[in-house]
Amino acid sequence: MTDAYPIALEAVQRIEALFDVERGINGKPAADRLAICQELSAPLMADLHAWLTTQLARLSRKNDLTKAINYLLRR
Repeated sequence: MTDAYPIALEAVQRIEALFDVERGINGKPAADRLAICQELSAPLMADLHAWLTTQLARLSRKNDLTKAINYLLRR
């Protein structure tokens, strides 16, 4: 079985990058926030989705991290 800790750590780091974008646009006008999200957040989200999908193939279906990844992908 693959050690889940490095996968979980990387997932948190990738999600943190999304939060960094959100923190940077806080208080800006809606049009600016939308443009920045489309430029910066959308590619990060696409990469996160692809990466999470890849990680599912490395983990046992019974692993708790697999359940968490599936939860994230459904949202």
